[in-house]
Amino acid sequence: WDETMARSVVDAAATRKVVVFAGLGHVEHGLGIPARLGDLSRLVIVPVLSASDARSRVRDADMPEREADLFWLAGPDQN
Repeated sequence: WDETMARSVVDAAATRKVVVFAGLGHVEHGLGIPARLGDLSRLVIVPVLSASDARSRVRDADMPEREADLFWLAGPDQN
């Protein structure tokens, strides 16, 4: 699925700007769609429920690529 979605993004981006909304599983751990876009310019925004969730994602050294360029705090931050 990720390969097909990425190919569709690359094809569409050849003639216009593209915004993709995808579930976290399609971008999580630096994998999925963004990892398959090659050198296509992109900005990945991942929603998180707390600042500590964002910090834990940033610190995960096992990710092959950064997970996000920006984190969007999508819930009330209790931390």
